[in-house]
Amino acid sequence: TNMNVETENITYGENITVKINITGNASHQPTGNISIYLLNYEGYQTLNKYITHITNGQAELSFQYKGLDKYMLKIVYEGDELYCKNYTRTYVSIGVKLNMTLPESIYVDEALIINISKTPKSPNTKGTIYVDGKKFSTVSYNKDNITLTYKNYKRFQTEGTYNITITYNINNYETSTSKMLIIKRHETNLTLNTSDIMVGQDLLINMSVTPEEVGGEVNITINNQTLTPAYINGTKTWTYN
Repeated sequence: TNMNVETENITYGENITVKINITGNASHQPTGNISIYLLNYEGYQTLNKYITHITNGQAELSFQYKGLDKYMLKIVYEGDELYCKNYTRTYVSIGVKLNMTLPESIYVDEALIINISKTPKSPNTKGTIYVDGKKFSTVSYNKDNITLTYKNYKRFQTEGTYNITITYNINNYETSTSKMLIIKRHETNLTLNTSDIMVGQDLLINMSVTPEEVGGEVNITINNQTLTPAYINGTKTWTYN
């Protein structure tokens, strides 16, 4: 017989699903049972045993295991009246379940707050935060729930859309999760007030910008002549003669 086995790495709490395709000769397809042994990575300790039945040359089994590690799966075809016993091996990893929350968007001068939780409780270790695939910082997971605050970081002072990814590595198996973050500049409202004057009088220009905490340089143009740039923060009055 020939056996083809498919399985995928999972995170804690998910089912391990094993799909098996077994073939023989055209006149008689294999029948009977398949035993699935879950062993430690080295293969010397049996942790659990599961049995499933072959139907039309296929078998599938899903099960949970409450562990965090890499494991060996030994798949044994028990044979029938025509076919001998046969087996194959594959490996599966169970990683920590990570959850990350962060705001959909922040302003360029606003602190970025990231909340991270992991399931189950697991040994303290270090992880990494990536921004658009580039390493940004290292995280110490000394608790199962942590809050990270980033303010005045140059990386988050440019408007745009960013992919934030966190990773967690345990027993050489890395788990990760990602979120998108939008960084934007403040929307401002600029008002200008002045009044008619007589020849020879000074021109008063009153200007205000909201929100008041947003400041910046303004250019004032009179009859296509740009005056000296000025800085405004809140409300300001200029005098020109």
